[in-house]
Parts: sequence; C-alpha cells; structure tokens
Amino acid sequence: MRRTFQNSSHKQTLSETLPALSRRTMLLGGVGSIALLVQACSGLPDPKGIQKYSESLDNADDRKSAIHAMSPQVGGTPEGIIEGFLRAGVDSSDDYGVARQYLTTEFAQQWVPEVQTRIYSETARITRGEDNIYKVSIKQTARVDERGLVTSFINAPAPIPETFEMIQEGGEWRIRNCPNGLWIDGSEFDRSFKSYRLYYYDPSYTYAVPDLRWFARSDEIFKTLAQTLIMGPANYLKESVFSATYESMKVNGANFDAEKHTIKVDFGGESTDELQLARLRQQIVHLASNFTGIETVVFCYNGHEILSSDKPEGFHEIPLVTQSNTRIVALNEDRLVTQRDFDAGDSQRTLVEKIKDPSAPTIGYDGTTYAYLSEGRKKLYTVRDTNSSKVWETRDLSRPSIDHYGWVWATDHSGTVRAFNPASDSVEEREKGINISVPWQNGLVFNSLKISRDGTRGAFITTRDNASMLVISGIIRDESGKPRSFTELVRVNASVSPHCVDWAGEQTLAVVNTTTGEAELTSLNSEETKLDRLEGLRSMSAAGDSGHIIGHVDTGECYLLEDRGWKLISGSLSEITYAG
Repeated sequence: MRRTFQNSSHKQTLSETLPALSRRTMLLGGVGSIALLVQACSGLPDPKGIQKYSESLDNADDRKSAIHAMSPQVGGTPEGIIEGFLRAGVDSSDDYGVARQYLTTEFAQQWVPEVQTRIYSETARITRGEDNIYKVSIKQTARVDERGLVTSFINAPAPIPETFEMIQEGGEWRIRNCPNGLWIDGSEFDRSFKSYRLYYYDPSYTYAVPDLRWFARSDEIFKTLAQTLIMGPANYLKESVFSATYESMKVNGANFDAEKHTIKVDFGGESTDELQLARLRQQIVHLASNFTGIETVVFCYNGHEILSSDKPEGFHEIPLVTQSNTRIVALNEDRLVTQRDFDAGDSQRTLVEKIKDPSAPTIGYDGTTYAYLSEGRKKLYTVRDTNSSKVWETRDLSRPSIDHYGWVWATDHSGTVRAFNPASDSVEEREKGINISVPWQNGLVFNSLKISRDGTRGAFITTRDNASMLVISGIIRDESGKPRSFTELVRVNASVSPHCVDWAGEQTLAVVNTTTGEAELTSLNSEETKLDRLEGLRSMSAAGDSGHIIGHVDTGECYLLEDRGWKLISGSLSEITYAG
C-alpha cells in the first residue's frame, strides 16, 4: 500500500550519498558571444528563438562569486548614473545591491531584476527629454526570461526606447523609475550568467531529458532552479516529457552548504503517493548534478524526508549517462550485415542479400529492427529479424532513424515525415506507416531527420531557397509511444552550412556539409567543435556520445573520429552505422 504525506511542521532529515557520476573528456570548446548564436539566413522563417543548452555533466557550478560592479560616483551626471546602472546588472550579489544604489531609496525596494534580461551589443544610446525624462535605446541581440530561457534574435529588432525618470536625492542624481529587468552587454553575459540543467523524463520513464536554463550566478541559485523546475519544461518540450512536479507545489526552503557538501531542499504541496515522491526526489538529485563537490542530498516533502531507499512499485533509477551502444549495421557489397562492433568481424551476421543499390543502413537500439534505402534513395525497406519489407517508394528519402520504441522514421522530397513500426500488429503501422504532423513546416524541405535516443526530440536539417539550418522539435506521442506530431521549432547554431545530422549525445549534434566535407559537433548551447575536413564526407554516425563517431565518405570508405581527425577503418564494410 502506498503512503501519502500530508502537510506537517515536523521535519526529519537524512543525508544521502550521491552515486558517483561517470565523466568524460569534453571535446566542446567555450561558449561564444551570445550575440553570435544565430546567423541571418535569407529565405528561412525566423524561429521564436533558441533555448541555449549545455552538453556536459562536468559543466557544474564552480561557485565563483559574481562580478563586482562599481558604486555610483559622487556628482555623477544623469547619463553617467544610467550607464552605471546598466553596467551594474552583471553583479547579482546581495540581490543586486550595487545596482540598487543607482535607484532612489523608494524605487530600490520596488525594482525587480529577475523579470527579464536584455542582452545587447554596441553602446546604449541615452537621450535627454523634458522634465528629467531620459530615453535609453539598445541593439538587443537576445533576451532571457524569468524562467531562464534564452531567445536569440536572427535579426536584431529595431531599438525601442525605454523610459528612465531621474531625480536628485540627497544632492545626487538617482533613477526614480525605469522598466524592471536587467541590461547586459553581450561581452559580459558569460561572466555573469551560467547555464544549469533541469531534468524531465521521456513518457516511458526510461531517459532523463535535459532542459537547460540560464541564470545569474547567485547563492540562491538552487532555490531558483527548484522553483523553475516546478514551472515546467521549455515550450517545445511541454507535450514531450514527463515531470513529477505540478504547478501547485512550492519550494519551502533550499540550502546549499558548501562546508558540508550538502544540498537540502523542502517542497510543499498537496498530498501525493509514494511513486510520485520517489520520482520527484530523483529529479532533485539530478538537479544537484549541476554542482561540483556535492556528496549528499536531503529532500523533504511537507517536512517529511523522502529516503533513497523509498522505491515503491513502478519506480526505477534513471541514469544521467547512458552507456554507449556499439552494435553496428553496415553494407558489405550488396548485403546488409550486423555485428557486435565495427572491428568485431567474427560476429558478423547477414540480414538481407542481393540488395539493388543499397544505402543508409540503420539499426534499432534493441538490435531487432533495421532499415535501409535502395535504388538511389527511392525505396525504404524495414527489416524485422531477417524479413525485409518495402514500405515507402518516393524520391530523395532521408537516412532512416529508429527510435527506442522501434519506430522507423524518414522524410522525402516533399517534406512528408512518415514513421513505420515493423513490430506492430497493425498493417497500416507496419506497411503503410503514419504521417507525422510538422506544424511549422511551411514549405520547408527536410534533408535529414534523426530522433534523439530518449525519443522526445527530432533533429532536422531544413532547407528553403538553397539556405539550410539545423533545428530541433519535440515529439508528441500517445500512451503507447506512437508518434503523432512535432511541437514548435527551435533553431540550433551551426557554423558550417549543414546537410546531414546525427545525435552525438543527448545534447550534442554532429553535422556535415556534404559539399565541402566540413563537419562539427554543436551542442544545444551553441558550443562548437570544428572537426578536420574529410574529402567526400557524406554523413556521420554516433554511438550515443562524441567518443564513438564514424564518418562515411562517397567512395564507401568509413573513418573513425579520433580527437578531431579521421582514421581510416580497413575492411570491406561501408556505411558503418550505430543504433538510432
């Protein structure tokens, strides 16, 4: 029988030792200027923005103090006071205590800095009007909202002057009124703000799905993160992921004790069952992965400690790091073959023989479902065990992708996205497939589509008028895992003009320019690693992380990525492909 927990003032405590997280060496470099996240692309629709994301579990809070801003100068002019106030937004210490020094005593108690952060380039323009009214105009390149979500503008909007009212207080000019929020120069953003990961879960409750937010460095950051967790995922993930939180919950307290290496958090809300609480506690433990040196987590609900040993029926631990799946599928002349790893030829097994002009072999995560194209990417075949079935005949088919539910995805020249389930009892799902709605398509053509390992997101290479861009979109499924539709579009930065994409981790994408042989790893945080150019490179396949990547060239040869360079894989196999 499941227990429920009512509101109570009695609080028990228990310290739980966190399991050690596996770590790996990062290939990704530092974050570039936020003003450069999105490049203008003519002919492509302007997406609402980019939710900036970070890839590495090693990217944990280093507890560095915020930048220290300068207090107002004695005898400062109104323009100088406004400029100092804008610059002081980089210092979040003491609840933006320095910035409040630029405000009147009364307005300092009213100003709310967390409402939004305007990121701008170039110097703010300050013009004087009548009656000590000043107008401040900036070239805004991005905006961070109160939930830590970043919207980055492809084309900076026309400046809209904002009103600052000035008055003398004690013989010194001070700001009597101005809009809420912060103004941060783009060159200072990475020094004053930091990325943090919230975690939600796929509908099967198998994978943790990262949702990254940006907040100012603060001693109260864990409470902010916990409150934001309750507010729910980013819009594009809202219908794609699960959370153990609900909107009526509140954070009664949250405390990070650096000396004891402990995070303590107490949620309050209506009574709920043990399974929900165990899952909620796991979300808090995953939230704690943002911080280095954390040895213990204490989580209470309505004052009652939720123990790590509380594992009710239906609950299971979800790791943040998923083990790489190195089983491969490949082509061996006109045969589709599979084996334990690319260099494990002794385990090779033939699945299909005598395929006419085969390409783009694909394998599912459980090793029972496969797919490939034939006859110049005009026909899509699915394979269940060794039974091959032609399921789609069209033209310009994309490389197939297989999600962890066993659905085989592809798109064609018209922008139609279709999914097939070779294991389904339904003839329609198995042989005809179902069309997946893409509400933002609007005439875009899809050159490439890959489904994330957690099954909640699709990565697209979209084109229009010879311009291409990399985007991701959430996936809406029914209770059985059957896909129905994509959610809204979110653009991801890529410095190469992308033609093909694969997931190289839950937050990293491997993109290829098939014309130039250029390739890079780009995270959802716009961190980029340029790879060495490889002549004839057509696509890449990753085994769930950036440590296992194989490149395919147009001659049929395959190359293993080592550091940022390529090493030829000898043998007769071509288009060696990892699961997904």
